[in-house]
Amino acid sequence: MIHTIFIIIAILYSFKVQSILLIILSLIFLGIFVFSVKKFKTLKNTLDIAIAGTKKSYLLVFIFALLGALSASWFISGTIPALIYYGIKIINPNYFYVFSFLITSLFSFLIGSSFGTVGTIGLVMVSLARGIGLDIYIVAGSIISGAYFGDRVFQCHLVLTLYLF
Repeated sequence: MIHTIFIIIAILYSFKVQSILLIILSLIFLGIFVFSVKKFKTLKNTLDIAIAGTKKSYLLVFIFALLGALSASWFISGTIPALIYYGIKIINPNYFYVFSFLITSLFSFLIGSSFGTVGTIGLVMVSLARGIGLDIYIVAGSIISGAYFGDRVFQCHLVLTLYLF
């Protein structure tokens, strides 16, 4: 019962904020919620199935929290600003797109996580591209491509670990 109250409060808040996207998403969520209650007959059955589904994703949420803590600690300790400083001095702007692909694929291969690579080294590469004045969209494509390439080359990556659990 308390879940329904929170859902109604969230929908009413979305109308108060007057964000069209938030209103549409709230109404879609409400429609899915009503459909699932009708399909599973009671609210308790619906919530039991939802809780069983979310228990499987706790490990993934924990890993994302650790990756966020890693990125934050690198910012606070000065690792990422140092990488940006030395990256501007070392990397030739003519070959930056290739370097961003190679560096992110190597980093992703070493960590075994494409999400961690994009969240840490990807941030450095985008900052470097802005400092040099390159097209950020091409750099983002090379970062994502390199991160997933390095993640797929490494045999024991994060997704495999999640499957095992």
